[in-house]
Amino acid sequence: MFYDVKKGIIIDKGSSIIGPHSVLKNIHAEETAMRRIYKHYYRKHNINDMQLIIWKQNNHGLIRPVYCCKWCCKLIRNYGFPIKNVLTFNQEFDKPFQLSRHEKILTPALIESLANDPITRV
Repeated sequence: MFYDVKKGIIIDKGSSIIGPHSVLKNIHAEETAMRRIYKHYYRKHNINDMQLIIWKQNNHGLIRPVYCCKWCCKLIRNYGFPIKNVLTFNQEFDKPFQLSRHEKILTPALIESLANDPITRV
């Protein structure tokens, strides 16, 4: 989900693409998000005001936090998206939840050791 902090609106939402049992045919949500941000929203919204919020959800509606893999960390850095704006939930939710704006339920989705690796070709 892409969220504009200053305007307080959800810009877009999407999901990862799961291919037929091949790791090489799967596209992570972060990769899909980076492509869509820079194709459709880069000129309309300030990139520093955007947040990318990622999570996993199973068939029963359980929402779990998920952290970016090394591939996605490098991809996000190569696109120049602010690393501090990639977030995930800090707890699991097993039923629909209602939140107030003051609750702190988001945490960085990039693991510090992966986010600080030198940039290499993706």
